[in-house]
Amino acid sequence: MLNKPAGVVTTCDDQFGRKTVMDLLYEITERVYPVGRLDYDTEGLLILTNDGEFAKKVTHPSSEIPKTYAVTTNKTITPQQHMLLRGGAGFKPPREVRILQNTAVITITEGKNRQVRKMFESVGLRITHLKRIAIGSLTLGDLGTGEWRHLSLNSVSQILRST
Repeated sequence: MLNKPAGVVTTCDDQFGRKTVMDLLYEITERVYPVGRLDYDTEGLLILTNDGEFAKKVTHPSSEIPKTYAVTTNKTITPQQHMLLRGGAGFKPPREVRILQNTAVITITEGKNRQVRKMFESVGLRITHLKRIAIGSLTLGDLGTGEWRHLSLNSVSQILRST
């Protein structure tokens, strides 16, 4: 589990020479790869593995494993925008959307490319900060930005039970 910083690409190798998540895992000698993606400007929880079956279960849409994001927007979120976000704003409706002025916590199960950003843009909001804070019941906890840790078998089981 890695707490990916913004400004790092979620790939094993980048053709443009940008810093990748693999650069943050210099102490790991096994070949691992990211499970899903976080875009360049998004930070937060990213799982890496060498288990293809696990990766498939976590990323396949039929698993519906919830992913929770903390969102900061450029302006106060109105009740109407909140209602539109709860309805999915062009995507499958999220499990949860909690709002406090210009911040939100949103939990989705679909995980399409830049989905959270597109949802907020579609209701007239620009995201100024986006961080994935949970996958299933797995949370970042006190893991610092750019830090990683091994997952216990119990943590892996909890993620799979989130389906």
